[in-house]
Amino acid sequence: MIAGGPAEAAGVHIGDVIDSIDGHPVDSILPVAMRLFTSNGDERVTLRIVRGEETLRADVAVIAQPHAVDRLTDFLDPESSLIASLGVLGIAITDKVAALLPSLRAPTGVIVPRARRTVDPPTSRSSRVT
Repeated sequence: MIAGGPAEAAGVHIGDVIDSIDGHPVDSILPVAMRLFTSNGDERVTLRIVRGEETLRADVAVIAQPHAVDRLTDFLDPESSLIASLGVLGIAITDKVAALLPSLRAPTGVIVPRARRTVDPPTSRSSRVT
C-alpha cells in the first residue's frame, strides 16, 4: 500500500484482508489484480475488508499509474516521423527512447508505435496503402 494513496485515504490499513471487490469474492490476489488491470484508471472499486473481527467496506479510487511507454508519443512528429513508403510513423531509438524501454533487444533502430491503414479514394485506380 502506498502511503497517502487512495487505499489509505479510503481507510484501508496494512494487514486488512480483502474479502471481495465490487461484490465478487476474492480468494487470491488474482481477482483483485484483474479488476484493477482492466480498470480505465478513472473508476472506483468497492472493497469488503476484514480487520480482526470487523467486516468493513471501503470505496477506493483507482488511479492509473503512468507507464514509461506512454511517453513515447512525446517523440512523435507527424512530419518527421512519417515513413510514407510503409504508411507508418516511426520513432528513432535514441538514448532517451531506449531509457524508456529497458527491455529492448537492440538499442538501435526504429519503433513503430502505431500503424494506420487507409486506402486512396475511389477516384484513384490504385489501392495502395498510405
